[in-house]
Amino acid sequence: MRRSPGAPSVSLRSGILGPLVLACSLLQATAAFAIAQAAIATPTIANTAAASTPTTEHAALAGHPVVWTQIGLDGALLARAVVAGDCPAISLDGREAAMTVRAGPTAAAFADTVCESAIPADVSEAIIGRQELALLPETLDHVAVIGDTGCRVSQWDPLQDCDDPADWPLRAVTADIAAAKPHLIVHVGDYIYRESPCPPGEDSCAGSPWGDNQATWQADVFDPMARLLPTAPWLFLRGNHESCSREGIGWFRYFDPRPMPAACERFTDPYAVNLAGLPRFVVMDTAEAGDTETTPELDEVFRDQLEAVGALAEPGSWLLTHKPIAGGIIELEGRDQVVDNKTIAAVSHNRLPRNLALVISGHIHLAQALLFADDASRPTQLIAGHGGTELDMGVSGAYDGAVLRDPTLKAGLVAASFGWMEVAVASDRITATARGIEDNELFVVHLARE
Repeated sequence: MRRSPGAPSVSLRSGILGPLVLACSLLQATAAFAIAQAAIATPTIANTAAASTPTTEHAALAGHPVVWTQIGLDGALLARAVVAGDCPAISLDGREAAMTVRAGPTAAAFADTVCESAIPADVSEAIIGRQELALLPETLDHVAVIGDTGCRVSQWDPLQDCDDPADWPLRAVTADIAAAKPHLIVHVGDYIYRESPCPPGEDSCAGSPWGDNQATWQADVFDPMARLLPTAPWLFLRGNHESCSREGIGWFRYFDPRPMPAACERFTDPYAVNLAGLPRFVVMDTAEAGDTETTPELDEVFRDQLEAVGALAEPGSWLLTHKPIAGGIIELEGRDQVVDNKTIAAVSHNRLPRNLALVISGHIHLAQALLFADDASRPTQLIAGHGGTELDMGVSGAYDGAVLRDPTLKAGLVAASFGWMEVAVASDRITATARGIEDNELFVVHLARE
């Protein structure tokens, strides 16, 4: 690692996690990394019938609504419910109100009804049926981030055994998040991974649904996440698996914060969210942005989108987007390297809007934190793509730019283990903890707030 005068003496070695503290200038402040353990290992998960056999969690199909609350475009709270029949009433401080139909049954793919209702800011209790809904606290300082969660069943990737909680541990991950009692849960996208029929003779996925339909969303999302959904408000991001050529219809039915469109939309505009106690969030839809190549059409769209992000961002803002536009470490072509988003790199020249202090994303199926040089105009990048789908190739460890052949990277941490990321916000610092299953710490990052 090349050191500038006065830089701390730190040894970073690829593939090794040991006690490490790194101090450097970041965002006109000081950032510190601390790795909590010498090696990362995925805990054994009991293969119990309760973990793999659907029970009352088939709520929408059994006549019980699946309900949650989520953040809308303007930061207001929305209630949503997925039901098998008519929309239920919602009780707001004891007064019943009708929910409106967001999306009704379709002739083929979806037999359910999606209902929604705005929850006014002064409401102190909201209930659908017998389920009390999660409301926003007066101040938020505890955020859970999860992403890339579905069970991989496809013809071009290794299969996961969706009935084996050690191979697809989403239920265990969501149980850990529920136990942590966050004020807000951010899903950074890619909900559905059952995209192809189960190959003939393959017992691990026999009978699995696939494609953009109710049964697949039930299996990959609503069954394993049913107990977590009502525990805290959500902010849902769109991933590339929710593009119009893949599972876009389900995305707009269930989770998009906008009014239901008449048809799937390839691109949606960035928007900002202000929540008490947290920096401003700027949400950007990168589902269609190119990973390895770009096109003039994409360049034009995302050049406008980046300009909109710059206009929406205020000092200290966080950019929330599925694809890690500030970089990500992955093993490609036989070596570890920093990869970027070709579309965003082309239109931004790798310089993001100056008011962005942090980028939170998924897409890469690992837990990561990357710090870039002060003059790189690439804010710290947190990646929480380790929520349950098959992990990407990567070696847990601490890296520097010399190892990865990226001179703009000061330091990068990688954890190749299933889990989620916890982000705690205080008046003077932000602490991001990558967590594995059963709450073991994978790494911890401390960032000073502007």
